[in-house]
Amino acid sequence: MDPNSIANYGLHTLIKRARKTSSLLHCPNKSVKTMSKLAKTLLIVAGISLLLNFVWENLQAPLYQGYSNFWQHLPICSVASLGDVLIIFVLYFLWAIIKKDPLWISKMSKLDVILLITVGALIAVLIEKWALGTARWEYTSTMPLIPYANVGLLPILQMVILPWASYRLARKYI
Repeated sequence: MDPNSIANYGLHTLIKRARKTSSLLHCPNKSVKTMSKLAKTLLIVAGISLLLNFVWENLQAPLYQGYSNFWQHLPICSVASLGDVLIIFVLYFLWAIIKKDPLWISKMSKLDVILLITVGALIAVLIEKWALGTARWEYTSTMPLIPYANVGLLPILQMVILPWASYRLARKYI
């Protein structure tokens, strides 16, 4: 082979690789599409779960000591709602790791729902036990309690119902 044909071969190969690279930039591959869909999914889950938890937190707020009115508790309930969204994200990513599928909610099974309910309840009981034990909050006498666990029923139901509801509703917009 003469030097010109080697140079032409090298130039041809370089152009070919450049075309492949630029086509990847203009026509995203599957992993980029997956990441884009995941970002959209997470934004939708965040919005839905924030709304649901904000409403729930404000409805159950009168069952906690120190509640006086909606406006006084609005900042507290807002921060609590953000914490609830964080828990829902932890559950989401835990399931994504276990199922090896970042978009698992589009194929959520009955077993997923049962496990979400169980893990959500467990997390909620642990958080309530910790918060009550460290005097972060106290219930009024009107808060229904779960026997033996001695934690409020409504905060447990919140983590049983709202993660599943958030994922279920998000599926309609993905």
